[in-house]
Amino acid sequence: MIRAVLDTNVIVSGIIKGHSPPGRILAALFKGRFTAVTSAHLLAEVSQVLTYPKIRDKYHLTSQSTEAILTSLALFSDVIPVPRVAKLTRDPQDDLVLACAVHGDADIVVTGDSDILVLREFRRIQFVTPQNFLRLLPT
Repeated sequence: MIRAVLDTNVIVSGIIKGHSPPGRILAALFKGRFTAVTSAHLLAEVSQVLTYPKIRDKYHLTSQSTEAILTSLALFSDVIPVPRVAKLTRDPQDDLVLACAVHGDADIVVTGDSDILVLREFRRIQFVTPQNFLRLLPT
């Protein structure tokens, strides 16, 4: 089974736009079509983004709905501890995504972040867009 790290931008997009490619990825996760790999830090980042007033208010997210979302993500993911890593990218948050992928034995990182996508591959881990990831999933 494919093991994939979903970057925060993919998760948040999937939550607020259910019929988008990221939304279809979350649906595939909850149907068991792949294993998500994440860390407490990445889940905290999702929580932080979902509580931004602009997002919270526009999409009517309550603290209870945000907590339910995070609980579901954790239940359907392999949540791993991620040690500190060396600086590999311009953005320290991106380094945490890469560390999660490496230490979680992920096959793929799914992201819309061009700073990560430009790497294409790192230690046999592929970096793909949500659209390309959907093509790789078994039916």
